[in-house]
Amino acid sequence: MESRNQPSIVIVDDDPIQRHLLALFAERLSLGALIVTSGQEALEVLDNNPGQFRLVLMDVRMDEIDGLECTRQIRLRERGTGQRIPIIAVTACAMKGDREMCIDAGMDDYLSKPFSLAQLDSLIDLWVGRREPEPPKRVIIQESH
Repeated sequence: MESRNQPSIVIVDDDPIQRHLLALFAERLSLGALIVTSGQEALEVLDNNPGQFRLVLMDVRMDEIDGLECTRQIRLRERGTGQRIPIIAVTACAMKGDREMCIDAGMDDYLSKPFSLAQLDSLIDLWVGRREPEPPKRVIIQESH
């Protein structure tokens, strides 16, 4: 059971403006969010908190471990566990073939920037189900070490 004070989604984006926008969207949708700035941080958070999160919003283009590689590693770690966290690509990559590239890496869906709150809400609803209206949850921004 999810605690009201615990984040329910992980937002992975290395751009401070996009992190801020996604944090605002999460707040508006009454979703608790943990925001990390790299694929490596996302892997650490998911490894250290198995089963805590319901969804990952993943930027594709990041330094070191990009969103595609991070997703591949998450899927490898899930093998044999019976668990699969939905991962939605949130990216400025909107060229032909980019959606397929994300899906091939193991992402479940794709949202091209810029996007609206309604578009994000619709995708979250598709992957984690309708949420009951409730007071806003905490958004936690985890700074890089």
